[in-house]
Amino acid sequence: MAMSSPGTLIQDLVIANRILAKEDVVDAYGHVSVRHPDNPRHFLIARSLAPELVTAEDIVELGLDGQPVGDEQRTLYLERFIHAAIFEARPDVMAVVHAHAEDTLAFGVANATKLRPVIHSGSFIGTEVPIWDIADNFGDTTCSSPISSRAAISRNASVGTTWR
Repeated sequence: MAMSSPGTLIQDLVIANRILAKEDVVDAYGHVSVRHPDNPRHFLIARSLAPELVTAEDIVELGLDGQPVGDEQRTLYLERFIHAAIFEARPDVMAVVHAHAEDTLAFGVANATKLRPVIHSGSFIGTEVPIWDIADNFGDTTCSSPISSRAAISRNASVGTTWR
C-alpha cells in the first residue's frame, strides 16, 4: 500500500480530529497524531486546540523529541511528548490518540504500582494495566515500557492507547 502524501494525510488528520470529537472519543483536551509519510522520525499533530476546531492550517510537524521541526510560535499540546515517545519506541505505530476516556479514568486516579479496574466499564482492558511514567522513560528507547501492551496508563493520569 502506498503512503499518503503529506497534504492528503493532513486532511485525514483534520477529519480524524473532527470525527473523534463528534463521536466523543476525545474531549476538548484529546488529540490525534500521525507519523509523517516521508520521514518516520517526524509526526503531525494539531497545535493546542480543541479537536472539533482543527483545520489544515493548525497542523504542526514535530520530531521524535516532541519539538517543532520548523519555526512554530503557537502553543502546542504538552502531551505531544507522549506521542513522540510512542512513535519513537514503536516504529510500527502510524497514529496515536490521546484521550481522557471516562471508562479508563479510574485507572489513572490511583497511586499504586499495579493498577486494576475499579469500575465495570474499564474491565475490557484486562486485569492488570501497566504503568508508564513518561518522566522516567521519555527518550530512553531501551526502557522496558509497557507500550507493547494494548493500553498503558501514563503516571500523569493521561491515557495513551496504541492500536495495531
